[in-house]
Amino acid sequence: MFGCDICQDVCPWNRRAPVTTERAFGARHFAPSLERLAAISEGEFREMFRGTAIPRARYNGFLRNVAIAMGNARQERFRAPLAKLAASGEAIVAESARWGLRRLDEAAGG
Repeated sequence: MFGCDICQDVCPWNRRAPVTTERAFGARHFAPSLERLAAISEGEFREMFRGTAIPRARYNGFLRNVAIAMGNARQERFRAPLAKLAASGEAIVAESARWGLRRLDEAAGG
């Protein structure tokens, strides 16, 4: 959702970084479902991603990216979460969710 993995892969400093199995450097939340991510509150967002780079995108940027990921997946199971996000008072979130819903409609042949 953010491309951070690509940044890590191409960062020149990371070429010299040793690989470690130290738990402190492991992922805290590996691949939570998009439905789960679309439903978290701003407080849950802050708690879930505390100490990571994700809050740089801010909560609304995060929800925008979730909506775009759902639209790109074109899976009908994302219709309800996208509809909820489309009702957001934040324009960037609502528009991204409406775009995602249009992608679902296109995938369904509508």
